[in-house]
Amino acid sequence: MIPRDARELLLCCLHADSSRLAVDTLPDADSQIWDEWLHLATWQRVRPLLYYQLKQRHLERRLPPRMLQPLRLAFQQTTMRNLRLLEECGETARALAAENVPVIVLKGGYLIGAVYREVGLREMNDLDIMVRPEHLPRAVDVVRARGYKPLQPFQIDDDRAVAMHLTPFVMDGGARIEIHWNITPPLDPHAINPEDLWHRAVPWSSGNISALGLCIEDLLLHLCFHASFQHCFRFVGIRPCCDVATILVERGPSIDWELLIYRAQRWRWAKGVYLSLRLARDLIGAAVPDSVLHALHPAGVDRKVLEAAADQIFTPQWLPEGVARLAGQEPTSVRLRSIGPSILLPRSEMRARRRESWRSLYLFWVRLARGGYLLRTHGRSVLRLLFKTDRTLSATAERMNRIRSWLALPDNLSH
Repeated sequence: MIPRDARELLLCCLHADSSRLAVDTLPDADSQIWDEWLHLATWQRVRPLLYYQLKQRHLERRLPPRMLQPLRLAFQQTTMRNLRLLEECGETARALAAENVPVIVLKGGYLIGAVYREVGLREMNDLDIMVRPEHLPRAVDVVRARGYKPLQPFQIDDDRAVAMHLTPFVMDGGARIEIHWNITPPLDPHAINPEDLWHRAVPWSSGNISALGLCIEDLLLHLCFHASFQHCFRFVGIRPCCDVATILVERGPSIDWELLIYRAQRWRWAKGVYLSLRLARDLIGAAVPDSVLHALHPAGVDRKVLEAAADQIFTPQWLPEGVARLAGQEPTSVRLRSIGPSILLPRSEMRARRRESWRSLYLFWVRLARGGYLLRTHGRSVLRLLFKTDRTLSATAERMNRIRSWLALPDNLSH
């Protein structure tokens, strides 16, 4: 069957079942679908993986000529960029090791170095590393000594109370580095103890890198948590599904599914992990066992929630949670109150940052700066949602609300 639109064509190209895409199923060379497909692949950041998949299936020559060159160029550029990022990762890890600071490389850096078959298959923009909380001052000193500067002012003790990483550190011509001490914020209802991750971390090396990575079960759990609870399947796009599918191809036999299920349930991540794995299986054929999905959430998932999550993956708009709530059916005054925590940090968070007084000058500045940024970024969206003048934006917000409401329900009430 010939794909009906760009989204369907993209998913066929990424699907683990190669029969989904054959010569006789490709759209005509002059079809507008191809241009829309390339645009979609660009902002989903999967052009290198598409190029690789098409080559593996001997279909790259069947593409319209105007499509092949951008894909090949994206693969080449991503390869060069990722090699530089891995080199920087290795040098940073060595500098930290010299100061007796162990480091776990998270997400993209670990995936391209230890999981994907070629370093150019996954686009990434920054390096996420994790150190123990007590090593944060030394880690900051090491990164600064290498020429990196923080994007914003920060205070380690204050940020540790409410966040999971410091402000990004950047360097002209270099990488962007985020220094984590956890993979969940401390005030999140799904927060975990990062020391558990350290006990299970595994050594790995690639080129000049010698560091630690999350064990395979924790890696999968982190990717699922990041996509579902943290981003509600927006902003990260289809890449987490591709990451999951690749991990199952490359490391599937080594995954202890019983341990993964146990941790997901103990951490209260089961529904987010279920939804992430289900999407990876349904959209691109990731080899997720039925028994795993059933164990994570025996009641399954409301079809509307599943459709909302799939649509969010392909939705360009991003909204803070509080702003999305403006699309609800409550009176305007109630909906306006919901935006407060998104613009002005909750008082509990303020107290966590500065236990002696949430009215301190520092906290006032934090609230003011955050509020100003969010109003500049999302002020128009607030008005459009309040007065329901933008159907597309309202639909995005309603999907977010549907997904978050389902994730927040007790398991026995979530079907």
